[in-house]
Amino acid sequence: MSTSQSFDRPPTGVVIIFEWAAGTVVHGLDKVAPGSFLASWDVDAFGGLGHAGWTTDPAEAHVFASAAAAMRAWQAQSKVRPLRDDGRPNKPLTAATISIVPAP
Repeated sequence: MSTSQSFDRPPTGVVIIFEWAAGTVVHGLDKVAPGSFLASWDVDAFGGLGHAGWTTDPAEAHVFASAAAAMRAWQAQSKVRPLRDDGRPNKPLTAATISIVPAP
């Protein structure tokens, strides 16, 4: 018995989709359209307040290798400002409620 695999295209992966802003709205999350894809992010931008680039074009979405990798990115803690003013971990992307779905 033999098996073969096709390597014509990379594995599909997953993407992060914006659903809505959770809690305090920061850095323009109120302007992000639900259903937008995460294209770029930097949790240390703006002194640790973070920045995310969102797009409605699926071709511009950042593709993660796995749901676990996407979850790690979403939960990343800022190294510049690791704690919020209330003493809790500063995880800027968690200000967005998201879905993790197979890449289009």
